[in-house]
Amino acid sequence: MILRITAPADPKHALLSAFGLSSDRHREQTTPWGTLHLLPQTEGSATTLTCILDISADTLQPVGADFSLARLPVFRYAHARSYRLETHVALALRTLLPLASSEELQLTFQSPQLANLPLLQEIFYPAGWQVDGEMVQRTGDLAQVFHEFTALLPFLDRDRFFWTSTTDWDKWWGEVAPYLKQLPHAQHLQERLEQDKNRLVYPEVQRLSECQDLNAVQAERMEAVDLPAKNAQIQGVVDILRAHEAKRVVDLGCGRGLLERELAKVDSLEEVMAIDVSMGNLQLAAREVGHSGLTGAQAQKVKLTAGNAAFKDHRFRGYDAVVGLDLMREMPDWVRQDFDEVLFGFLAPPLVIIGDGIGAKPIGAFPDEAAIKKWSRKIIREFPFQLETISISPTQFLFLFHRLPSA
Repeated sequence: MILRITAPADPKHALLSAFGLSSDRHREQTTPWGTLHLLPQTEGSATTLTCILDISADTLQPVGADFSLARLPVFRYAHARSYRLETHVALALRTLLPLASSEELQLTFQSPQLANLPLLQEIFYPAGWQVDGEMVQRTGDLAQVFHEFTALLPFLDRDRFFWTSTTDWDKWWGEVAPYLKQLPHAQHLQERLEQDKNRLVYPEVQRLSECQDLNAVQAERMEAVDLPAKNAQIQGVVDILRAHEAKRVVDLGCGRGLLERELAKVDSLEEVMAIDVSMGNLQLAAREVGHSGLTGAQAQKVKLTAGNAAFKDHRFRGYDAVVGLDLMREMPDWVRQDFDEVLFGFLAPPLVIIGDGIGAKPIGAFPDEAAIKKWSRKIIREFPFQLETISISPTQFLFLFHRLPSA
């Protein structure tokens, strides 16, 4: 789960100070629901806080008391499916609320998980929030705005009654009920809670009992992948990294780990940092690396971690190369706006390899070959890189951006 919070007019950086942060200092907060990574960013008077929650296996507790699920891989199953787990994010953020200041700010909350405009309008708009696409916005006391956001966020999580323990749920309700009961649509929210609870618990328990491991999920995710084309793309990346004698590589959006499996076999590579916004993908990648015949030394090269290609994260600086395969097709518009600056301005490795073009949309998020080439030319105009294009097939390309020696 990733959440991005922006204060567009915050000259004192109050948003960061409220959480004990500075522009060059990130923080990891252990919560009962997993590790919360707080990544700060400043640009002029604007401040941004990116929150990444690594869900803990111990928090994924079914509430169906009549079912015995101890034998089932609850953690792996949950992360391999498309559960959003907004409740866990809300609960984790609430552990930080006492640190918030009384500063009045305009705050914007963005996340791919907020991309449900009718639902946002149903839940947030009657409470006085501005709603637009994948974001909600409110101006007010910083602590109060956070309190309201974490009170309303779980209403977007259609699976909360299954994955959240009754103890956690009761604690959350006790803290937010006084606020919710004052809202004009309080009765609607209450009815929605009861409907969702009755509707979801038993069907989800039944679905869980039908899935013993990741095999079904893995097969489902591979159905739409053109394996010969994917393998050709991966081999192209391996050959390029060998030729450039890269030792440390970052893979942005590792997916199920097919590239990591092959990079681990390259003798000259010492470290492969694989990041993804999806914990489900990271689980699948760990399985791919661990069960593909690699030696122990080869598997140890691969480091899997949660991260996002559009946020300035100091952990991923200083590498010899950054790879992003089929990355553009998955990016929401607001993420793509920051991607260029982060990759080519902030990380700025000696070599960037961008690959796209597998599947029904030949050039991913770009409508055609001309559009992605136009984007590539824009990069070399704005950043100190040279462009080299390698054609793998009529619809597949690898774009190599070489950082200029003077940069």
